[in-house]
Amino acid sequence: MKRQFYGIGSILLLLVLGIAAVSFGLETTTSTLTSDKDEYFWEETAKFEGFGFNKDESVAIRITSDTESISQKIVAQGNTIASGEKVKADTNGKIAFDWKACDCGKEKHLVVATGDTSGKTAQKEVKVNPQCESCVGSEKADNIPASDDIPRVVVDGVATIGTGKEWKPGDLFAHMYVGGNQNEKKVPTSDAYVVFYCSEDKKLATVSVLVKTISPYTIVQDSKCGDNNWIKYCVDGKATKLVDSCNTNFKYVVEGTKTVGYEASFSISPGDYKVQIHAAVVDDKGNTETSAIDGHPAGVCMLIDCDKGGETAVELASFTAVSAGGGKVSLHWETATEVDNAGFNIYRSKFPDGTYKKINNGLIPAPGNATTGATYSFEDTPGRGTFYYKLEDVDFYAESTMHGPEKVRIRAKDLAARKAKGR
Repeated sequence: MKRQFYGIGSILLLLVLGIAAVSFGLETTTSTLTSDKDEYFWEETAKFEGFGFNKDESVAIRITSDTESISQKIVAQGNTIASGEKVKADTNGKIAFDWKACDCGKEKHLVVATGDTSGKTAQKEVKVNPQCESCVGSEKADNIPASDDIPRVVVDGVATIGTGKEWKPGDLFAHMYVGGNQNEKKVPTSDAYVVFYCSEDKKLATVSVLVKTISPYTIVQDSKCGDNNWIKYCVDGKATKLVDSCNTNFKYVVEGTKTVGYEASFSISPGDYKVQIHAAVVDDKGNTETSAIDGHPAGVCMLIDCDKGGETAVELASFTAVSAGGGKVSLHWETATEVDNAGFNIYRSKFPDGTYKKINNGLIPAPGNATTGATYSFEDTPGRGTFYYKLEDVDFYAESTMHGPEKVRIRAKDLAARKAKGR
């Protein structure tokens, strides 16, 4: 019986050793995939590491969102690849790669790594938070210019800054930097110009946006409409598209053979919004980046106010009206500062408290701004007599403020001199 006991023990020992040996030979070590965080902001860099793959084998990386494959860039060993391509494991079976978390319309994303030779698979689920928040009460939400004119337009595919009814330097809303790098601003890639005008009942605003790249950057047109060139805003904590390259009210700005920007417009109710303005840009060396307004992938606050009350924000430095000879009156005025000022009107009356009549045909445009102001002049030929002039400044919200009156007397000899000169 004793010999039988030792015989069974030996058999059991051999079986245990055999199973261990077989297990070791099959390399059944479990592969794992880890990330530096479980939740990321949109376009934040997510870092992944994988363990337990075979030595030097190729490992395919695939990123999905609700079973849909995402064509986003992955950086491994200093090389940029696309989702679905492969990274190489080191001598210890370890892989490492980075992914710029995208706003792909879904919150959850599944990152899967599969070894070519071993067939080992590891996966990691991460969340991407678009940082879509409300801007109500934000002090940053008051710097969008408004217009009582039609929205700015691109003529023949070219946006000329500073001419006529085209975009003006004062329409600049914010600079655009490489998306996600708001804490490392270096050189802007683009500028975002924004204006809006309101319906007569003040219940709807039409907003126009121009994204204009800064050299050496140009725009990368979407191969699939709506991929990278779009404008979104936050609704109930979710980023919702207002306009993209699929829409008819979206137009690329082309200068020669280069796409240097895009213009888009949309309608929205007046309010305080978190808005994301996004573009795909490429530099002169072929490096492609995403460009986000003010460098914030989450967007910036934008106030659209169709019911702004109170006096206009124009600080008038001087206003004079003098006889210029020949029956003419020369009016001059200077502003110290102008905020949201659309322009000026000139009014004339024969009595200081009488009825004043507007004498300019159209609104005198205002090129001044909040820091420098501007100087203006206007000439009138009222005839003989004493006249009183008032100056009206009008803002983008149809609010106005009157200045004056200034008194001028035109004598008979002034008119006689004018007739003698044949004028």
